[in-house]
Amino acid sequence: MMNSTYVRLDAGGHIWGYSEGGDPPTEEWVMVDMDIDASCATGEYLVKLQDGSLVITDQPRIPTKSWSTWNPDSGAWEDKRYLSEIKSGCWSGIKMVRDQHEFGGFVFDGATYDSDTTAQQRIQGAMLLASQDSSASMTWTLANNNTVELNAEKIINLGKALAEHVSSVHNKARDLRVKIEAATSTSELDAIAW
Repeated sequence: MMNSTYVRLDAGGHIWGYSEGGDPPTEEWVMVDMDIDASCATGEYLVKLQDGSLVITDQPRIPTKSWSTWNPDSGAWEDKRYLSEIKSGCWSGIKMVRDQHEFGGFVFDGATYDSDTTAQQRIQGAMLLASQDSSASMTWTLANNNTVELNAEKIINLGKALAEHVSSVHNKARDLRVKIEAATSTSELDAIAW
């Protein structure tokens, strides 16, 4: 006795399941009289039953974005969120990148300095000391763990460079936020990147 082969199809003919056996698992399953295997329902891309043939589509079986919803009529993953929700997500992403840039280090006098919260506090404290004592000097550990000698003038300039770095990063983020708020479509939002 030969086993029957069943596939579960959506309204657009895309295969979402594969079964072999006597009876179909549910009414959604359709018996097919062709040579197919389980890969039509488990591969990386969706397969569509079209005019009696299997056609591999360009649509991934698993959505690339967690908020995507499958539309069987268009045969595509779609974003069903409101534009305001997409804008909020876009802004959250920009803030995350902003923070990575702010706290990920900066270059001063040809060397990369740490700029995490602790490093910023240390630089500000050193700058305060140097502004009150022109003979102040210290050995500073760089992001790569090498050291440099800094006198009071360099310490003050290091503090200024940190302030300019932070300001530059936040200015860029604010400019991007203006673009996000002005966007009227998802394609405009997709074009906004750091």
